[in-house]
Order: sequence, then structure tokens, then C-alpha cells
Amino acid sequence: MRSTAITLCAALIGGLGAAPFAVASQDGSVAVAAGADRDYVLRKFGEHGANVKAETFVFARGRYFGGYLRDPSLERTQFMEIARDLAPGLATQRYYPASDAASADLLIVVHWGVTAVEENPDHGQTDFEQLQKDGGTYNARFSSGDGGRSKGGIADPGYVASDLAIAYGQSAESGNGPADNAQLLGYDSELQKEEYLSLGVPSGMTEMDRRLREDLVDERYFVILMAYDYRTVKDGKKGVKPKLLWSAHVSMRATGRNFTNALPAMSNVASNFFGHQVDGLLLDARRVPEGSVNVGVPHPVEDRKAN
Repeated sequence: MRSTAITLCAALIGGLGAAPFAVASQDGSVAVAAGADRDYVLRKFGEHGANVKAETFVFARGRYFGGYLRDPSLERTQFMEIARDLAPGLATQRYYPASDAASADLLIVVHWGVTAVEENPDHGQTDFEQLQKDGGTYNARFSSGDGGRSKGGIADPGYVASDLAIAYGQSAESGNGPADNAQLLGYDSELQKEEYLSLGVPSGMTEMDRRLREDLVDERYFVILMAYDYRTVKDGKKGVKPKLLWSAHVSMRATGRNFTNALPAMSNVASNFFGHQVDGLLLDARRVPEGSVNVGVPHPVEDRKAN
């Protein structure tokens, strides 16, 4: 099943939604991007969340992302440790470990790791500064009302497009790290929206755009949960994708901390959003106080292919 889970999650690289956000200090903030199937949310939580249905799950090991630099705290962390940290948060939304895999409602595939950033941190920042500069120049010329003719030529967005390609990591030199990071963190939809909005501001870049891009060139720990309808996994037919019911991307700045301490902090914050549709990226997700929950032993799926 582990190999199957990894195959299923080739489609993991994708954020969900785009909407309001809260900006806070990067040092201690936990970012969350979460989405869910609309019909599933209604079945699971009822009208206005008044009748939460209990469901059982089994975990499956997804992909591990080690980044470019060695991180002993991350390398030492075993999958079952991650499962044990996530289980209490899942229980707050009435997701409980199944007594056996055959009876499970959900297969929750878990991916984890740290984002990959360039060894020279100034390079990415220089790219963003150039993007902001060229964007400002383009906007200033275009805002003259005649396409920039009165200011020495027609406004040309080509430089801006080139800068964006570099910032997204689409050039041969920079590889595809920032673009992959945006997808792993669930930033991609919000980033595309802010990229468009940046074309309309005099500086060439919105503050939110700058914040997102700074996060993408800084190492961040992350955990991704992807919950599938287990029936579509067990009874899946060739060529038919298992049904994804909900997903959650949670991340935290890695600089100055280790994964051992970051994991429970991320799990605690993200647990309020498991199974829910969140309209947009939350850069500083807050946790609602809760009571204690007794959780059973989570069961990982065996390392075999599903029938």
C-alpha cells in the first residue's frame, strides 16, 4: 500500500482555494491551506456543523522531502511518530483510528519534510527585488494612459514576465524549487492571485506577494494530509482515480527550530481545519481552545498494493 499511496499522491502537489488571509510575524506563525469536497463536508459535519459524523481512518506513508541541507531532527523522525502527533488533532474532528484496515472509512496519506531552497539566500531575494523594480517601471509607463508612449516607448511587460519565470523557478539555473515549494505549502493559488494584483500597484508588488515569495525562499517544515475515500482505494478500477475527500497543507518556518518541536505545533494548529473547506490561505492560523480527547492506536497500512 505504501507504493500505492505514493502513486496516488503524485497529484498531491496542489493547493486548494484562494481567499482572505492574516499577516503576522514569520517566526512563529503556522500557515494552513485546506480544502474539502463540498458534498463530503455536508455529510461529515451536517448543516452548520451541528451534527459531526464519526469516521475511522488508517494512515499511509506518503513522500518524504529532505530539502537541500541536512537536518538531523527531520531525518530521525519516523513515520509512526508523525502519525501519533497527528492522531489527537484528527480526533477533535471525530476522526478515529480504525480497528483494522478493512473497516476504515478513510485512507489518510501523509507527506512531510522541509522545502528546498537555494544555498545562497540572497539570490532569490535579488530576483524578487528585480521583479518589483521592473513591475514598478511597467506600471508607471502604462499608467500614463497612452500605453507608455509619452514616457519613452510602449510599456513592455516582457521584463516582468521574465522576472516571474525566474521567481517561479522556471529557468534552467534555478531549477523548479520555488514552484514546487508553492505547491507543497499550498501557496500556489494565493501566489497567482497576488501576482495578478501586483500588476496594478505602483511598487510592482503587493505586500502579500512579497510575503509569500519570501516564504518560498526560506526553509519551511510542512506536513500534508490527503484523505481518500477508502472504498475507492480498495475497490478502485484501473484508470479510475481514488476519490480525494479533503486535504490540508500545514507549514512553519524551519530556521531557528527543529522538526521535533515544530511537528506538534503544526498539528495543533491544523487540527481545527481537518476535513473542512477553508476559503484561502491562512498565513497565521489560530487554534480554538478545546477539551481533552482519548485517542486509540493509529494503524498504518501495510506495504502492499490495494486490490
